[in-house]
Amino acid sequence: MDKKRHVAIWLRMLAEKEISAARHTNRLLKNQGTQITTAYREGGQQAAFRAIAQGHQSWARLFVAIYSPTLQDFNEYIKEVLGVKKSKSRFTDKARQWVSSQAYMKSTYVTETTHAIVKQVIDYGIENGLGEKEIASNLKDHFVSDASESRARTIARTEVHNAASFGMQ
Repeated sequence: MDKKRHVAIWLRMLAEKEISAARHTNRLLKNQGTQITTAYREGGQQAAFRAIAQGHQSWARLFVAIYSPTLQDFNEYIKEVLGVKKSKSRFTDKARQWVSSQAYMKSTYVTETTHAIVKQVIDYGIENGLGEKEIASNLKDHFVSDASESRARTIARTEVHNAASFGMQ
């Protein structure tokens, strides 16, 4: 297979995975935003932070759902291109370990970033004399904004590329 064709297939595979992952990531961000906003309205800042922490497992599950098929597909593709016969057991063990460790680590990063963003929105509201309703509205607005969609696309793109790279290695 020539290099141009290989690159075109690889880019198409990445794009398909990224689009799907971004859709799921954006949905999770919005759902988590609703949970955080509701928690803030009902119990203030500490309740919002608890809602963020509770979302950690949802992120880990999402990353497993992104990583597993992505690395499997890219591993199969590169084996086909290289003419390598299938040797499943060793890859499966390594893949499981990688997926598990990466999903936990990346869900921790996303959760910490969300915590920092929510703290920033709340602190801004308090510093500017906003009431709880206005702060809750600002939180909700953040999670349905273009910035949140951009964050979802960035997370999806990064994690799909990580899984694709691992699968091809």
